[in-house]
Amino acid sequence: MAAENMSAAAQRARVVEALRGGPQTTYSLRARGISHPAMRVLELIASGYTILSSRVRAVDSDGFAHNGVALYELAELPQPDLFEEGQS
Repeated sequence: MAAENMSAAAQRARVVEALRGGPQTTYSLRARGISHPAMRVLELIASGYTILSSRVRAVDSDGFAHNGVALYELAELPQPDLFEEGQS
């Protein structure tokens, strides 16, 4: 398997891609290679994305349930969208 690009920009693009598919928890974003989802989401908000967050109960990769896990939802894309398909 080829090494995944772990730059902050690549991680932000993966966050946007994931959120386009629906709400994502911190754990589901980490499973996609986003090492610090909260920071990537804050960076996206600062660049014009409207991302809502709420707190939910979620199960981590080891099977442990946690209360207060962030659930992120993409509410609005900036104009122009910084991560349109084919761009990054």
